[in-house]
Amino acid sequence: MKKRAFILAMLACMVTATTGSSVNMVYGEAVQTEESASADTKGTEQAAGTTEIPIKPLAAKSVDENPYMAKSDSNIHHDCYNTDSTDEVLPVGIYSEINVSYEKTNANASPAIFFDTYGHAVVPFLGGLAIRDINAEETQTEGYFSPKEQDGGGYMIQSSYSFVDESNRLVCPTSNNHVLMLKTVDEAGNVLPHFEKVLDIDVKAAAEEALGKTLDQNLLSVVFDYEGNLWFATGGFRIYPDRQQQGAMGYISREAIEGILNGKEVTLSDSVFVYELTPGEGAENGIAASKDGAVILTNLNCYLLQADNGVKKVWETPYESVGAKESEEGDVTTGGGLA
Repeated sequence: MKKRAFILAMLACMVTATTGSSVNMVYGEAVQTEESASADTKGTEQAAGTTEIPIKPLAAKSVDENPYMAKSDSNIHHDCYNTDSTDEVLPVGIYSEINVSYEKTNANASPAIFFDTYGHAVVPFLGGLAIRDINAEETQTEGYFSPKEQDGGGYMIQSSYSFVDESNRLVCPTSNNHVLMLKTVDEAGNVLPHFEKVLDIDVKAAAEEALGKTLDQNLLSVVFDYEGNLWFATGGFRIYPDRQQQGAMGYISREAIEGILNGKEVTLSDSVFVYELTPGEGAENGIAASKDGAVILTNLNCYLLQADNGVKKVWETPYESVGAKESEEGDVTTGGGLA
């Protein structure tokens, strides 16, 4: 018995020693075409057992193009699906060189970056948004919109939920519950030194008028669906069900948006449609849009909604959640901002 075990052990060692490179090649060949695998096998024999696994390109992400959003990584989550993925070619492994662009205007370096169709980097700037050259030795501002400098102040733009539309305009929710649309470039694609505000809608006020009651929750997120309707949700990162805050979600019709952009008088009460949430329920993150509608996650449920001359709830899925959690003295875990 011991002799048989010894023979098996010796055979195993021999197989490992003589086929180590082949074992590696199995994986290498799995990610190549047969033709390239054959060439690599010859190269492996010449390299005396050394093998370099080739890089296998990932399939492009399957996101239906939204005709009302820029054909770029148009928000900080990259697209209207909020996939947090990009098809750009990026460095593999540890980059051998670190380049620094000095920030001398903003209090902090830009925490978020997204891009228009010209490849301009859009970043938070002085409470607003700017197009800046972040590849220069010193970060250069090409154009910007600052609420304090250009609009009387009193609010800030929520850069995390802003995005670039199909005409390279910035669509931005604000801390005072408005949605702004900013023109950033001229017809030739040149950056405007000061962005032009072409649309300004008090979303919360319009929603309150539609519901006939006051909403305790503030505007959180906005996105265009595939028909150009602008969906919005109220909420935040700390919505406690037991506090019975009033929240809502809904949309502004594309017809109203086009009317405002063309200088027409628009009655928002006829153009803003709202779905009222149960007290204590509120959105806690960005809205995802697909051809099927808008997907909104609250601290209690996930919804698929469609625009049908009103908010049509296609489905609603509850999940285990107690909303935000506070940390009390003696607790073994800290509080959490998300459900």
